[in-house]
Amino acid sequence: MTPESLALVNPIIDLTTLTITTASATYVARQQASEYNQVKNALVAVHLLYIALVTLEFIRNFYSTPTFMDIYTIGNTTFVLVDVLLLTSVALAIYYKPTGAGFTGIIAELANHGRQLVIFLTFCAYLGFAEATLLIFRPFSIVVLRNLVGAEVNSTSFNSVYLDILLGVLLAFILYPSSLLFLASRRTSDPGVKRALTVLPVAWIGIGLVILIFNGYFITVAKTDDSEIAYLIAASAFSASALVFRRATILTGFFVQVRPPPIQPPQVRVRPFSRELGSPLADLLGRTMLMEVDPATDYERVVRDLITEFSAEGNAAFVFTPRGSALYATMSDEPAVRFFILTDKVSYARPGTVQNELLVPRNEQSVLLNVIDKTITSNQQLRLLIVFDNVSDLILSVGLESAYKFIKQANELLNVSKTPALFLMTDSAQGTKETNVVRGLFAEHLTYGADGLKLAKPV
Repeated sequence: MTPESLALVNPIIDLTTLTITTASATYVARQQASEYNQVKNALVAVHLLYIALVTLEFIRNFYSTPTFMDIYTIGNTTFVLVDVLLLTSVALAIYYKPTGAGFTGIIAELANHGRQLVIFLTFCAYLGFAEATLLIFRPFSIVVLRNLVGAEVNSTSFNSVYLDILLGVLLAFILYPSSLLFLASRRTSDPGVKRALTVLPVAWIGIGLVILIFNGYFITVAKTDDSEIAYLIAASAFSASALVFRRATILTGFFVQVRPPPIQPPQVRVRPFSRELGSPLADLLGRTMLMEVDPATDYERVVRDLITEFSAEGNAAFVFTPRGSALYATMSDEPAVRFFILTDKVSYARPGTVQNELLVPRNEQSVLLNVIDKTITSNQQLRLLIVFDNVSDLILSVGLESAYKFIKQANELLNVSKTPALFLMTDSAQGTKETNVVRGLFAEHLTYGADGLKLAKPV
């Protein structure tokens, strides 16, 4: 290779790292988190600070005056220390799930765990000590070394005492926030969330380790500047981070764990729903169903018959309904049912006062989709039935267009996993146009009125 082409190696590595880090930041920013937005914001900030760090590294390839090298050294070290603090706050929020918003909510939650509060404040004091030492004593010098391609460059050489201080930061990060994330991963049955809670600390431990080795000890002890190797390895770590955050509901899964109701042992086979329909329930499973109901009838009894038949072999049902609905009144004592209570009192999914209930916002379609997705992915070992009560109320609340998009996206989630679902719609509660639009979204169409339960022809 020519000297000119060799000179481009380091900038290309830096640009590659910036591209991958930006991709990871984009995936994190796209996370659909209605709750604990401080965690998403903190993770985005971590990425932005690292992007700033690599940007300074990129500039150093072309411009390295003494003034710039001071900015480069203090800036990069400060960025790393702030990233450590942000990642610690993320780990604490994921582990403790504070009720308040922002960083103050985390502190308020830690106040209920005195020992953890002391550990956290001690950790913060150590980070502050490392930053103060950097700013006051300037424990570094600028030296000329050869870089990865053999060119002479200005580099930062820290003294051995400060390198030991930074090593202490890394060890504390491994022992404290990283351990919290590993422990949190044991609480979830969702493989995607478990993988994310494992990859996140491993990736950042790896990034911190290679930066300390190549940007610290190698420059000071080995007298060689191989910083780009550190950023190349960091790019690989960010690739892993980007992969685990590709699913837009991963962050929600850190906090909302959708657990099934207690599974009942298989019972004597009962088929009240199939008997009334005149067709085996097995013929409908694996599909999404629309059932138009006359509100003057006992339609809630038919839904209960469906759930009874479905759960007779140890399956579970998840029902979206308001607490005051006829469906809730009929099935609130059903052990094979977990309720998602549709309400205007919350803006994100959170546990209710009753053990088998989760409160979800009635008109936040993105949150409802998140909950459906988490229900499916968190219970892959079970056969599930989803019941949504009701489409007519949704159309009246948010309009036909928004309701259409929600039902279409929900059906896509359900069809991919072959999860059976029953959507209820009140007969004559909307116009003919709205009714026909909704009917067109479903593979199976049922009706229940004065003449009983019928299987209608597909539209």
